[in-house]
Amino acid sequence: MKKVSIVILIILLSSTANAQHAYTQRLDKVATITFPDTPKVKKASLSKFYSTTVNGIYYLVQSVDVHKSLRDLFTPHLDDTVYSSFINATIRTTGGRLLYKHNINAHGLQGVEFAYTAISDSVKHFRYRQVFYFNNLLIINGLSSTDSLKAHDRLLNDFFNTFKLTITGDEVKQNDSIDLGRSFLYAIGIIIAIIVLILIIYTIVRITKKMI
Repeated sequence: MKKVSIVILIILLSSTANAQHAYTQRLDKVATITFPDTPKVKKASLSKFYSTTVNGIYYLVQSVDVHKSLRDLFTPHLDDTVYSSFINATIRTTGGRLLYKHNINAHGLQGVEFAYTAISDSVKHFRYRQVFYFNNLLIINGLSSTDSLKAHDRLLNDFFNTFKLTITGDEVKQNDSIDLGRSFLYAIGIIIAIIVLILIIYTIVRITKKMI
């Protein structure tokens, strides 16, 4: 009888484990990423937020339409400004500490990967993010854990490496630019655009903080 009980328990545990299924999520018709289980989806006016928790690890992806808010006011290297502003806003808003940051290249996309610590409900969390700015979209892929992970840890790689473009290289646009010339009005417009961008990033980080 005892052996039968053990067998039944194993079957039940196996069934629970098998209830999790990898789910490939489309991101604004430009990319996909595969979650270890079906994510929950929340939508706002300018962003979409996907998240799921598996084995204590919190997975998230957020896509934000930057174009609609900046009204086409871009500098030749605004993507650098986006990444720096996003990281700084994230650290300041969460009161966290930056662990590492480095530039990355995925499928020809220039992006940034960083990790930081944050305290939530008196618990220390380690958060890992990859950020890509292209085609007027800001896409943030990440996971959070109560345990520290090394850069290129298998958990990170298994998730981050599933990020794939669904558009061709010719369709990818980074470093969106305009012919600035010497126009003073363009210079003022760029300054306003950067200020608006920073405000958007702070809003994104605050919303993300509430959801985690």
